[in-house]
Amino acid sequence: MLENQAPLDIAQLLSCISKIQEENRQLETELQELTTRRDHLVSVNARLSLPAVSSVTMTTAGSVKLNSSASQASTAISNG
Repeated sequence: MLENQAPLDIAQLLSCISKIQEENRQLETELQELTTRRDHLVSVNARLSLPAVSSVTMTTAGSVKLNSSASQASTAISNG
């Protein structure tokens, strides 16, 4: 940006500094957004990596009740 210009005055230097500061603010904002997105995706990935755990409980009527996403999946398969 400044390589081809001979003598620089204060106004030019201040202008360059101002542009660099603005670019720095934009990059910091983008970095924060990307960091937040990465953290969210890491969290989602961790939850998806967990095995589907189903717990079986006996109801007062003596029937078996599945408690988990496995219950929903088996219901969807049997209804499907």
